[in-house]
Amino acid sequence: MIAREGYAVVGVSLLAALAFYYSGAFFPAAAAFVLAGVLGWLHASPRRAIPASPRGLLSPVDGRVLRVEPFHDPWLDRDVLRIGIELRPPGITVLHSVIEGKIKNLWTAYGPLGESQLKRSLDASPDCYALWIQTDEDEDVVVAVSSRWPVSRCRFDKGPGERVGQGSRIGFVYFASAVDVLVPTASPSRVAPGDRVRAIESILGQIRQEQDRRRPHGD
Repeated sequence: MIAREGYAVVGVSLLAALAFYYSGAFFPAAAAFVLAGVLGWLHASPRRAIPASPRGLLSPVDGRVLRVEPFHDPWLDRDVLRIGIELRPPGITVLHSVIEGKIKNLWTAYGPLGESQLKRSLDASPDCYALWIQTDEDEDVVVAVSSRWPVSRCRFDKGPGERVGQGSRIGFVYFASAVDVLVPTASPSRVAPGDRVRAIESILGQIRQEQDRRRPHGD
């Protein structure tokens, strides 16, 4: 499957390839067909089964785990566990929800949408976009997309107040470098730096509810 963001560019490339082919310009036609194939690959949106893990934190993208470390969330001003995923170049991909819940807010590198307050982005990235999801158990998860490319873009499909399903599509990113998932510190991680992860299919960790943290071991 191709993400809807790729329909126009792939379609134009295919039309150009056909026009070159029927005009007898076979080399330009071949180049246009190859370009259409590359663009289709970059905008691919494969269908994958969601694991049977209601509290599982699913990987939002395909990539390689860069870091699993304690971190201070600059948006919600709290200590969290940071799971960072490096995207393969050029960083064009669909973004999926790591958990089911309600979107509470969206931010850019320049602060919450509609506000001018400056927020610090991750790793001094010139472009950073973040989405805050709150589960029905009031656990907060932030998904932050960062890039060192000045032309990076992130378009979210939904806004504050709307619900998202576990593994569902929540946006599309262009030229991103990494995606960080910020979760409560008590949430156990299932991945380590260097691990390869696949969007929707790979479980990064497990969301831990407050009553679980208080429950004695063995109960």
